[in-house]
Amino acid sequence: MTPFFLFGLFSQQTETFYLKGKVTDSLEKIVDFATITVLCGVDSSYVRGSISDENGRFKIENLPQGTYLLDITHLLYKRRYIPVKIQEDTELKSVIMEENVLELDGVTVTANIIQYKADRYIVSLQNHPITKGNNTSQVLALMPGVTNKENMLKINGQDVTQIYVNG
Repeated sequence: MTPFFLFGLFSQQTETFYLKGKVTDSLEKIVDFATITVLCGVDSSYVRGSISDENGRFKIENLPQGTYLLDITHLLYKRRYIPVKIQEDTELKSVIMEENVLELDGVTVTANIIQYKADRYIVSLQNHPITKGNNTSQVLALMPGVTNKENMLKINGQDVTQIYVNG
């Protein structure tokens, strides 16, 4: 009887849930390819991550019950932190991002700078204001799905093996 009790106790402790949602801006425009990072609520260590798809939707699975902090980033929007408590499968209301708009004498500069290919992302940052005053590591940290943990770059949890600059 003891093995069955221990198995039941262990299976309850390893129960996991999903977190899903949609990322938009204040005008309900879809924010595609935003990086969603789940951080531990206690020490802000990396737990899981994902990116929003072309419809702004994301789903992060295998989250144990607990308190987390979502870190949502995108090149064209201001970073957003959202506290989340996971006790069951959870769907967030729309996560609204604030635009990070650069204005020059009344002219607003915005662009779709990210292209998604089956095997890679292409990001065109030529003359983009985000490159001014930031080093390569700071710019890479804002790329969709990119995390830098202990000086190891990862994209969607996978090790980065190559980065091409200008082709």
